[in-house]
Amino acid sequence: MYREDNYPGKLGKAEGNVQGKACAFSYLFLVSTGDASIEEAKRVSKITKIRSIDIQVHSILTFFIIRHCLILTGEIE
Repeated sequence: MYREDNYPGKLGKAEGNVQGKACAFSYLFLVSTGDASIEEAKRVSKITKIRSIDIQVHSILTFFIIRHCLILTGEIE
């Protein structure tokens, strides 16, 4: 019924002092809203140097509601 998946990804040294998160939602594959792009996560957190990109997916009833989030870890210069 409920599922949560995390897909970690690393670029070089994954250490960073700031995290930014951008999410998009989908309802029944018919309606989508939000912005889960790297640019949006950078804008929200003001990250200038990306150290890692992680993806988090939450779903309810497999396809009824899906939240797809992109999590950046990095530094502000």
